[in-house]
Amino acid sequence: MMARVSIGGSTIRVRISNAYGLQKLRVGAATIALRDEAAKIVPGSLQKLSFDGASATTIGIGALAVSDPLDFPLPALGDVAVSVYLPDDIGEDFQVTGHGNARQTNYFSPPGDHTQDTDLAGETTEANLFVSAIDVV
Repeated sequence: MMARVSIGGSTIRVRISNAYGLQKLRVGAATIALRDEAAKIVPGSLQKLSFDGASATTIGIGALAVSDPLDFPLPALGDVAVSVYLPDDIGEDFQVTGHGNARQTNYFSPPGDHTQDTDLAGETTEANLFVSAIDVV
């Protein structure tokens, strides 16, 4: 997911939501990076997110996962790219939590873990899926 933050800061947390999910959501990995342009990220800015010290987490039905605080200097109005790897096939009947018309181009990658990729190009959508907030402190 591509996002622009309002305020700058030195530490971030990412919120991944399964608020409307009817089944558990397994997150295999997640990363954050500064966005360069379109689907590309700024070289050297990619960092792994963790959840209670682990690289993966399972989000219960109707629940939310908040990443551990991460040192990630971010300017006001900075653009970031958050990549989330979902190892399970969520299927067409999965109740997705997100904003269906976010008016921000986001990218779906082909199957597999692409959280370390520096170019996130793939199918596009204007929806924000699963990532519900980026806390900057």
